[in-house]
Amino acid sequence: MELMRSAPGSNLLPESEKLLFIEQFEKDIRFFQLFFLLISRSSPIKNVDLVWVEHGQSGRAGLRHLGITEALESPASRLLGCQRQNPHPAFCNVINGNGVHEAESCGLSDKAAEELVRQTGKSQVYRCHFGLIDIAVPVMMNGQHIATLFTGQVLPEKPSSDGFVQITKDVAQLNYLDLKQLEQAYWEVPVVSETDIRNITEVLEAFAEYLSNSCTVWRRRSRNGATRIGSYNSAARNSHILLSKAATLQEATSRRYGNWRVRSASPRRPTELWWYASRRKRNARSHST
Repeated sequence: MELMRSAPGSNLLPESEKLLFIEQFEKDIRFFQLFFLLISRSSPIKNVDLVWVEHGQSGRAGLRHLGITEALESPASRLLGCQRQNPHPAFCNVINGNGVHEAESCGLSDKAAEELVRQTGKSQVYRCHFGLIDIAVPVMMNGQHIATLFTGQVLPEKPSSDGFVQITKDVAQLNYLDLKQLEQAYWEVPVVSETDIRNITEVLEAFAEYLSNSCTVWRRRSRNGATRIGSYNSAARNSHILLSKAATLQEATSRRYGNWRVRSASPRRPTELWWYASRRKRNARSHST
């Protein structure tokens, strides 16, 4: 793994504390990888990514990723017998040209969602620019956004010819696409239920809360001048809590998502998201009349 120069929340610490904080975070990466892999094995929603801003030596800011892709390449994958294959649906790989065109395609939806969770501090279930359902869960510390957990890349209902017609309109500006290849990939996108979406959101919110508490404990002890060693509140100490959630994801119950919301990111107004659920109800009424 590439040497880490940051960790979620490290930019909020004094310079004298950052390095030790990052070192403690690195010690828990193996646990995080196991957690991501257990989610992938127990949920129909396979991909999870923790993203935060990392400032390089030149002062320029970039995004740091830690998720299922890295976990599949780690020794942790062998412990669970995971196959090392691309966790992203072929549809997404076609859309972003296997990452070559990420900034002009999938990155637009991610950026819009990240900005919204930063402003609201609340999880968002939204429709990406190209028709799939994604989920963004913020990691907050004392009201400040320090990272985002992304998952999704699924459909809430079976693919249809009408659905692909809409997608061809959504991708019209991407002149590098092979539409035949995209259509084939569209019919293979995973389909999940509302319950699946609620469950994965709840599990990731628990993980986000754990990361937040870890950072908060470190920062509080740093300010109070307490002993720093071990004050990171290592996730490994209570790993059974999160691992249990991941292992029983299919049976997880929804506690706060009776009126779960799915919004859609507009390519024309990237920060404007609207209700998918409401549109679905309107369409149902129109078909019944």
